[in-house]
Amino acid sequence: MYKIIYLLAALLPMVASANTIFINASIYTVNKNKPWVKAVVIDNKKINYVGTTKKALTYKLKNTKIIDLKGQFMMPGIIDAHTHIAIAALLLNQGIAIQNKGKSQILQQIAQYAKEHPEEDVVSGFGFYPLALGTNGPTVEQLDAILPNKKVFFISNNGHSAWVNTKTLHYLGLSSSTKDPLSGIHYYMRDTNGSLTGFLVEGEALWPHFKKMNIATPKRFYKSLKSFLPTLSRLKKMLF
Repeated sequence: MYKIIYLLAALLPMVASANTIFINASIYTVNKNKPWVKAVVIDNKKINYVGTTKKALTYKLKNTKIIDLKGQFMMPGIIDAHTHIAIAALLLNQGIAIQNKGKSQILQQIAQYAKEHPEEDVVSGFGFYPLALGTNGPTVEQLDAILPNKKVFFISNNGHSAWVNTKTLHYLGLSSSTKDPLSGIHYYMRDTNGSLTGFLVEGEALWPHFKKMNIATPKRFYKSLKSFLPTLSRLKKMLF
């Protein structure tokens, strides 16, 4: 008798349920066989159903939240897979975190940092906004005026360019006769006379020289990651 009851229970369909139901929407599913639907059913953070509003409402229980999107667009969340955890950790834990409050303030901040850290062979930092220093980006003259005798290497706020002074250009072996790694894409900014301005644009004009500056040592990477990963963990808890 009990075996029959258990068998019947196993054959019964699962009770449809939902915490939240979105209806009357324009939902893009990213499924080529069924790209557009009108409703989606969520239960315990899982999608139970996508399809028509009529069918979705059959999942409704007493405490189900119904959200009428009235034709609004909806799609699966986009996950940012373009991250650079190691380099972000290094840049955020090296030298100056530049505050973009205008050209004079940026230069003052750099000069003050160099004064407070005379032991550093290379004055480095991250975060400058190129256009805050000029319509064509920063220049060697700006850095030469405050740090003529120190090597400097600053990464921009988007990580796609760098700013150096004359001493650093000489150290890296860069001059007006140096060819761009990939003309117009990965290049060394030049003035109207063809001289380098100290603004290095994009990866091949930037990262090989960053490596030569001996800023990204394995020891420094490890130390940076050790302090940065707990920060990412806290952010995850905040965001999710």
